[in-house]
Amino acid sequence: MLAGIDVKPHPGVYILRGRSGVLRHLKNEIDIAEHLRDTRGFRILDPMQEDLATIIRTCAGAETIVGVEGSHMIHGMLLLPKGGSVLIIQPPDRFGTVIKDLADRDGQHFGFVVGVPSGDGFTSSIEEIERTLDMMPKLAQ
Repeated sequence: MLAGIDVKPHPGVYILRGRSGVLRHLKNEIDIAEHLRDTRGFRILDPMQEDLATIIRTCAGAETIVGVEGSHMIHGMLLLPKGGSVLIIQPPDRFGTVIKDLADRDGQHFGFVVGVPSGDGFTSSIEEIERTLDMMPKLAQ
């Protein structure tokens, strides 16, 4: 997948879930993504709006990927190197281990935070996400 791509290390990617697939509506998702972009240099990716080449260029070289639990996270995990980190924002009303299993298989670190119910969706604490990211190992450069 990386043939012809100039891969440069970067802090990470927030992969938007939005309202695609089975609804897991993180009400403050844009606030979280923009915060990580502005404070940690993360890129923001909406895989429903981008072509494959853009998805690959955006995710290649990431040290960490963050997003709401779901299959869209696989876009980043396929390009995340061994030793990279995956942080899942978990809806409070569901829990799955598929992403954890894939991270373990591929030698990636896995962390999660659990959201708080809010009306027709949930929210997540930016401070809790920051604390969890701070606990995750850094890639050896």
